[in-house]
Amino acid sequence: MIIKTLTFISLLLIFNISNAQNQKTRFTISASNLSEDASLLSSNNDEVLFLVYKDVDGDLGKPVIVEYFVFDSLNTKASFDINLDQTSSYKYFLLEMDSDRDYIQIDPILRVHHQAIKECHEKHDYLAVEKYLSDEDILGLGEFKIPDEIDIKGIYKIDKYSYQINIALKNKKLD
Repeated sequence: MIIKTLTFISLLLIFNISNAQNQKTRFTISASNLSEDASLLSSNNDEVLFLVYKDVDGDLGKPVIVEYFVFDSLNTKASFDINLDQTSSYKYFLLEMDSDRDYIQIDPILRVHHQAIKECHEKHDYLAVEKYLSDEDILGLGEFKIPDEIDIKGIYKIDKYSYQINIALKNKKLD
């Protein structure tokens, strides 16, 4: 009887610790300056792919977040909630999609070449980035822990862009 009780208490503690680490997190992505609004040839909207990976010693596994949004002058904000481990570090990629490819085609490229893509992006070597991502533009990439606020600003070719990503623990006040 004592062994069963101790086993039950141990399992309960493990369950509670694991639940405390996995908590609902709210992501809010805001576009304050679209990347596709500078020229007459621009679509005046940004088709954005947001991919997040759990960072395990620099290796990227299957994405924990895959979200696709279309931002335009009337639709500048998107929010979603997801359960994530609050103790982990994550890597994100915010991409402006200019082709018909989807995340299934982009994901393996990012997983294998994320470090090289990051280095090319930081050097503003857009031709080198195109070798990996073709027509897709990197709006932002980096790392975060929960909670965080990420401010993304840049210029790609002639298009200026500005995005904000707010990552917050969801509580009763956010509902």
